[in-house]
Amino acid sequence: MLLSDNALYYPFLKINTSVWKIRYVNLYTQFQDAINGTDTLIGVTRKWGSFHYLSFDAFDWLQIGLFEGIIWPNNDSTKTRGFDPNYLNPIIFFRPIEFGLGSPDNAVMGLNLKLKPIDRLVLYGQFMLDDLDVAAARDGEGFHRNKFGVQAGAKYFMHTPDYKHAGMVQAELNQANPYTYAHKEPVQNYAHLNQPLAHPLGANFRELMFLAEYRFHYRYYLSAKIQSAIVGLDTSETSNVGSDIFLSDFTIPGFPDSYGNTIGQGMETTIFSADLRAGYLLNPKINLNLEGQIFIRSYDNVQRSINTMQFMVALKTDLFNSYYDF
Repeated sequence: MLLSDNALYYPFLKINTSVWKIRYVNLYTQFQDAINGTDTLIGVTRKWGSFHYLSFDAFDWLQIGLFEGIIWPNNDSTKTRGFDPNYLNPIIFFRPIEFGLGSPDNAVMGLNLKLKPIDRLVLYGQFMLDDLDVAAARDGEGFHRNKFGVQAGAKYFMHTPDYKHAGMVQAELNQANPYTYAHKEPVQNYAHLNQPLAHPLGANFRELMFLAEYRFHYRYYLSAKIQSAIVGLDTSETSNVGSDIFLSDFTIPGFPDSYGNTIGQGMETTIFSADLRAGYLLNPKINLNLEGQIFIRSYDNVQRSINTMQFMVALKTDLFNSYYDF
């Protein structure tokens, strides 16, 4: 919900610093927006990002992480900004600098928690804050500027002493309020090349995921991944119910005083997928696998219903992460 590998790769500079129980990451990026305008250099609009992540191993069983990100356009109404040197500041929580610049740049903040209450069990969660107006929220529920996302999950690991047999089960919840990750200026949304930087569904969704994996005799493996999601979609090209992060906040119905927004509003769409796999690891050095797969997916709303089933046998090595869930 903070920054995933969903979007296509992009140029970046990453600095990792580790001291004692503290790890600090500075990430400077260049993104592209293929929808809003053009750039004389590369043909699509460029935008930039600066991210900070600070994690602290408070105890053997508790890790706390703080996240911050800023996205700004390559060009504004008066000039070409390029990479703003003000955002080279390596200190986390530098949003006051953003206000000091009088800048409308898009900022997000987040909290990451990881707990290990007992051996082999990991509990984890994320809270992402895109925007919040507490004063306006007091006037009614579902204010459009209360933009945040949540993740909560649990993993349990099991294995024999020699790791000849090992397995893992995982359950996870993800959700994001309507209009989260969007911005008044669409070029500054939380996306790269028309793909969200966080969750593939964008916003205005709730997702449940279950994953189980089992590996035996070191190289044989079985896995099952089941996902179910509800997302609210637009009913026309002129509507904006909060799932499309590429639309301007100015198009929100009732803007700037839009209340009563709830997850799933609009055309409620249910998405279900099941991915079942069995395989054998032929070469661990290059992750070469012989694998069989059954993939089932359903997509259903009032306008259309799509059901698919795919079978696959493959000799493969995974060079890139590819997601086909949604």
